[in-house]
Amino acid sequence: MALAAALLVFTGFWHMTEFLMDRVSKDTRRLIPAGAVYLLLGILIALGIATSIIGVVALIAVLAGGITAFRKRKAMDIRRWVIWSFIVIDAIIALAIVNAWL
Repeated sequence: MALAAALLVFTGFWHMTEFLMDRVSKDTRRLIPAGAVYLLLGILIALGIATSIIGVVALIAVLAGGITAFRKRKAMDIRRWVIWSFIVIDAIIALAIVNAWL
């Protein structure tokens, strides 16, 4: 779960600051709430607070985020490599959470 927590915190910050690294657009502003959720979930997992429930919520959040990013990857006004990085990181987080439960 430590890997999932670290990646959630990292990608949470990245989601929330992407508009600073690229440009302010409708799509980069939409990343901010998702980043806040990822950051909060990562911190809660790292602190060991209700890890079973938070793990389920985190798994649902990253699956939803990854699927949404994949489905809208061509229509979003975000750098392509950033979108693909988010998709790959979401997959790694999901695998880390599932692996921690096995």
